[in-house]
Amino acid sequence: ANIDFPISSFKTVFDWDLRYKCAIKPGAVYYVSKKVFFHRISCGKQATSIYLKTGIKQKEDLAMFEKMWPRLIAKIIFKFYTLSYKIYS
Repeated sequence: ANIDFPISSFKTVFDWDLRYKCAIKPGAVYYVSKKVFFHRISCGKQATSIYLKTGIKQKEDLAMFEKMWPRLIAKIIFKFYTLSYKIYS
């Protein structure tokens, strides 16, 4: 079967973005016993730290929350989510 697989322009949340894009596609969702998604192997804390220092990670994380919730709710969730950034410092 030919699968029209989406592409992500994100640098830090591309796996999350791709799963989101697949989830909102029209059609049914079926259980498949084969592995169809693999979780990316992170570049490590150093790369994430650079994305945090440049603000890229924060911008992309908030953008993903805003895809799923109204802006006000997304900002509240994002505020709590940023607490997880401590592990990268």
